[in-house]
Amino acid sequence: MIKRTKLFFEKLKNIRSVGTVVFSSPAAVRAMNAPIDFSSAKRIIELGGGNGCITKGALENMSEDARLLSFEILPEFVKLLHEIEDPRLRVVADSAEKIEELMQEEGWAEIDD
Repeated sequence: MIKRTKLFFEKLKNIRSVGTVVFSSPAAVRAMNAPIDFSSAKRIIELGGGNGCITKGALENMSEDARLLSFEILPEFVKLLHEIEDPRLRVVADSAEKIEELMQEEGWAEIDD
């Protein structure tokens, strides 16, 4: 519980970059991932992985050959994302300004809609 409290205050302290102080419910995770066609999506980018709940939802639905780049700038959330053990996930502890650079590193010409 202390961890959730610490994360809550981290969100509150960084509200401008985080955008929310509440954690996503299972229903919100489903709603956020619903528009993605996971049967064909092989290259996915997440901006602001946060505490990883939406990230985990995406990973549960992704095919084994899909890849997810999750960008997060807050160190506490980066630590949480690194706790997700999935070879399809690459946590990027940097801003979204690095998207093109990271796509080139991954060998991606484009991402999937």
